[in-house]
Amino acid sequence: ELVISQNSPGSSHEAIMERIVGLEFDKSQHTPEGKAASDTLGRIPAETLSNFMLHALKNEAAILATVAELFPRFDAELLKHGYTTNIRIAKNHAQLMALVWALQNVLQSAIPTHALEAALQYLRDAVPVRDAACRADGSVVQEFWDAYDYLQSQTIPDGEGGHIGLLNHSYDPALIAINLPHMLQVCAERRVSVPDSVTLKRALKDSRSHKYIECRVVKSRINAAYNRTITHSPTRSSTAACWFFSSEPTKPIKPKN
Repeated sequence: ELVISQNSPGSSHEAIMERIVGLEFDKSQHTPEGKAASDTLGRIPAETLSNFMLHALKNEAAILATVAELFPRFDAELLKHGYTTNIRIAKNHAQLMALVWALQNVLQSAIPTHALEAALQYLRDAVPVRDAACRADGSVVQEFWDAYDYLQSQTIPDGEGGHIGLLNHSYDPALIAINLPHMLQVCAERRVSVPDSVTLKRALKDSRSHKYIECRVVKSRINAAYNRTITHSPTRSSTAACWFFSSEPTKPIKPKN
């Protein structure tokens, strides 16, 4: 097992993100009693504390039996009750839930049952949080979509009595078609910060909030609107090479009641 400790949420490849069980710690549960207990633990010699490993090894068979029995139950529960649809996320959290309950094989009655139940519920609640984190975009892609949302909310005349957004070249409302050189030009003109083209091309295929589909040439709605409204030449090409994304945002998982 690997423990990662940091102040801000991490971002990595999907396979790594799905294997992380996120635990958040803050001062909301700090109490004088908790501080006293912490101080007591700090004064216990390392030789005494090392007995935990000895007890765990002596009870290895009971621990493994508990995990083998409870893991499938917790795994099925997380998937059945809608905490996530991601099999890997469910598996990793269910494994830790089973190990938490197996602590009784080592510590006997040292941990009250209600505390173990609270720990299990904490891990259940952590599943949709991890699911959402795995669906979230990295900082580069997030900055890209923030710029897109801001600029697409601004409009230009379409030459047919209506208005269209500044960036989406697609006629299909189910798709977002973005020509990167055009978007970067608009960003420069409007003084909107966005990563450079090379950085975007490396990151956009991993877009999660709007799923990446493909790159291809499309009949451009924006160029058509421009050509209908200008009173001088030259006109723009009727097509544009675009990055295609689903216009439907990825929806978070909500546990069933």
